[in-house]
Amino acid sequence: MKRKQFGELEDSVISLFLKKGCPLSVREIHSALGKGRAYTTFLTVVSRLYQKGVLSRQKEGRGYLYLLKKAKENTLFQKIKNSLLTASPVQVLSFFFDHQKNISQDEIEQIEEMIQNYKRKQK
Repeated sequence: MKRKQFGELEDSVISLFLKKGCPLSVREIHSALGKGRAYTTFLTVVSRLYQKGVLSRQKEGRGYLYLLKKAKENTLFQKIKNSLLTASPVQVLSFFFDHQKNISQDEIEQIEEMIQNYKRKQK
């Protein structure tokens, strides 16, 4: 069986769905992530994610609204989740920081706060 892998742009699209938590059109995805890329690039990426079974879609006007499939329905998502849960926190954070391009100061402070809360609970 062929292994499904995601490219950088596919990862960005999946992350956007996780962040928004609601159905999105290709136009909305392009608006959020465009950064000089063509609309058709996102149309291709979303179509591929749909073909891989990562996204579901529903007809909306002349186009589609896409939604990240629920974890129960998406075994690939489950595998990623399980990999994250079985990896060490250092590995997960290291991977995250190595691949995340724009981490805001606010987000860094939120991560630091989570670590401090965890330390307090451990005492």
